[in-house]
Amino acid sequence: MATVFRKEEKKKAAASLQMPESTKEARPLWKTSLYFACMVLFLVFSDWYNPGIATITLKDGTKEKVHVRYETRDTLTLQLYNDRGEADGEVETYNRSEIENIEPVPSLTQSIYEIRWYLAGIMFLAVIAMVSSWFSRDEITQWMQATWDFTKLLVPLLYGGVFVVGFLSVFVPENQVASLVGDNSLFSNLIASMVGAFFYFATLTEIPITQILMKFGMAKGPVLALLLAGPAVSLPNMLVILSIMGTKRMLVFTILVVVMATITGVLFGYIVS
Repeated sequence: MATVFRKEEKKKAAASLQMPESTKEARPLWKTSLYFACMVLFLVFSDWYNPGIATITLKDGTKEKVHVRYETRDTLTLQLYNDRGEADGEVETYNRSEIENIEPVPSLTQSIYEIRWYLAGIMFLAVIAMVSSWFSRDEITQWMQATWDFTKLLVPLLYGGVFVVGFLSVFVPENQVASLVGDNSLFSNLIASMVGAFFYFATLTEIPITQILMKFGMAKGPVLALLLAGPAVSLPNMLVILSIMGTKRMLVFTILVVVMATITGVLFGYIVS
């Protein structure tokens, strides 16, 4: 028996000697990590959210705390807040000529928003410097080819999402959205999770759709619940699971997605409110 094991060990040793040496990494791990971090930060800063919370002073001296919902060249549509700092459901449209001053409410989010393009520019220049110094010409060529392939794949879906958003903004009643998912209650989060579970979200369409729903008054908790449930399951997805795994497993999977998305939305709404 010992002789057999020794023969096996000799064969393994001979095989390892014939294996090609592992190729050396083109760059250290910290360089690759820093490169991806700068790319991510560029996307984060360039798309930084404007909180839109401000204090307006009208020409008659009235001051109100508001959330700027829509802006045009001549008008502002504002969500009014009550004395406790809570949205009271009233939405008013003012001509810019009626407004004496608009003062954003100071916050970290607002401060970053005001300098977002400077931060994004720094990240962009850092990425360019890293690419020119650390990457070979072949890697850059492969990167640009992959980028072009993904652009052809995803841009039509993005335009499709914008097309759907256009219909939603016209045909979905604003007061109906606010009444169903306008707060962070358990019911609102459950409704958002169930809609997300049955509605089919194509890649990159979730953001423009939820953005218009937020403008209609959808609270932050239900938004997160919708974004969690939507990509995880959909009606076509349910039918596939049903055909492969059966009714019970499909129902358990769907219910777990809805329940966990609802709980997460409630917790998130409680934290941010």
